[in-house]
Amino acid sequence: MRKFAYFFVFIYCATAFAQIEISGAVSGTWAETELDYWVMGDCYVPGGSTLTILSGVQVQFYDHYDFVIQGALIVQGTETDSVVFRSLFGTTPGSWTGLEFQNILPGITSINYCRIEAADRCLNVDDSQIYVHNCLLRASDLSPVRAIDSDITLSDCVITQGGGSGISLQNSTATVTGCTITYCSGSYGHGINASNGGTLTVVGGYIGNNLGYGVNGVSLGDVVLTQVEIEDNGGYGVSLTFCAELNAFRSIIHHNGYHGLFLSSTSLYASNLTISTNGGSGISCANNNIELTSSIVDRNVEWGIHCQTSSDFLGYNCLFENGQGAYSNCSPGTGAIEDDPEYVSWGNRLYDLTETSPCIDAGSPFDPIDPDGTTTDMGAIFFNQDPVDPFANIDIINSFAIASTYPNPFNPSLTILLEAFKPAAASLEAWSTAGQLVSTIWEGRLMPGYREVIWNAAGLPSGIYHIRLVTDESMVTESVLLLK
Repeated sequence: MRKFAYFFVFIYCATAFAQIEISGAVSGTWAETELDYWVMGDCYVPGGSTLTILSGVQVQFYDHYDFVIQGALIVQGTETDSVVFRSLFGTTPGSWTGLEFQNILPGITSINYCRIEAADRCLNVDDSQIYVHNCLLRASDLSPVRAIDSDITLSDCVITQGGGSGISLQNSTATVTGCTITYCSGSYGHGINASNGGTLTVVGGYIGNNLGYGVNGVSLGDVVLTQVEIEDNGGYGVSLTFCAELNAFRSIIHHNGYHGLFLSSTSLYASNLTISTNGGSGISCANNNIELTSSIVDRNVEWGIHCQTSSDFLGYNCLFENGQGAYSNCSPGTGAIEDDPEYVSWGNRLYDLTETSPCIDAGSPFDPIDPDGTTTDMGAIFFNQDPVDPFANIDIINSFAIASTYPNPFNPSLTILLEAFKPAAASLEAWSTAGQLVSTIWEGRLMPGYREVIWNAAGLPSGIYHIRLVTDESMVTESVLLLK
């Protein structure tokens, strides 16, 4: 019995400590096995090589080693079986350096369904283009995501518990869609911190409970915020200085430590915002143009809207119970009200409008219509007046698209609903099946949100027509049937 027991323990230990040891140059494919991949020294993917990592693989770092990608990295986790990068010895931040991308060519690196934790930085991107989808990036010693001179796309990621800003950008282009960025701290604990050139687009998602600002930008190009919630950050909700312009739409900025929006030498073009209960002014701006419509600014500690040396165009906004008053050094403009917006529950931070709200159908008639086909409501969340309408439950807008065409078949009028996630010059065209342009239905500038266009095809014969929405970035097509 004593020999048997000794033999059992020996086999158990040997199995427990078996692993695939990794160091130096790596490439090829790593697939799930009964063994983990242990990084036992600095390793790298050489230029011209590709490393593919499949679902279920566990990559564990024995010490503070580098993992540098100079070729291509393709991580193919799944929703139910992620790829994991972590320290062998727990979740202490800074246990390994993180994934470092150097001079990666466009279109060859993507990371999908991956968990990266306990690194200096989860992703350190230099002069590269990468795509990151459905990943958890957490518990890093510094900023979880850092990009310099790069182009990064992150979608449906969770970025949390960083020792610096959740996303740190220098002269980089970033598109952040449907991401959650929380609990980042350190001396620059902003949700997103961007500087020295580049552009930033944030579509959907949540930025909250960070030590610094929700979004901080200095000397950037255009910044776009659409359908994002920015809440409970220690400083400003959004702070932009010496940036080209901020385009903000359908966003909620609330309960931040100081101003909701702080803009210096940065123009604002915005509609359908809800800016509530921030520790300073709802909007504070200087040395810029400000155009704000169809928005609610309420219950902020200081001013609703405070302008210094700014050129303002305001109208159709609701400002209510701001501590020092509604407007400072600016005019409310046409259609302004100062009534209670009547949220479902202000105390519980439910900013949907009740059916008696004075903000319903009170927004600018020049702004995109609401998804239910009515004049836009004030605020970020529209009140649905037609629950059976086909447009009423459209998800977050993250592209240019033809949201719907109805009726289809039609005779002779077709209603077309367009959607846009950022401003763009566009045209809407009808083409025959023979490839001929039969009508330019509409041309103009799309603004974020929805736009309804009517096409009257009374002079055309029955048949299938292809409706095209064309912008500088994309072309989308929907087929319809004219039946007389």
